[in-house]
Amino acid sequence: MNYNVKESGKRIKELRKAKGYTQESFAEELNISHRTYSGIELGNHSTTIETFVEMASILDTTLRLFNNRKE
Repeated sequence: MNYNVKESGKRIKELRKAKGYTQESFAEELNISHRTYSGIELGNHSTTIETFVEMASILDTTLRLFNNRKE
């Protein structure tokens, strides 16, 4: 399985918006800077597994969905 950081960023953005978070509010929830979070969505930055787990928890989803996989 290949991990595509740009596609993952797009999926995270979709999930974030569906939950009603702005980039700023979601970054704050994750305790990371808006700039870092923006880079994750754009596929310019990756992040730690801990941050991915936190994102999944806040968005009430699984890590698989970040990689465009069905649950």
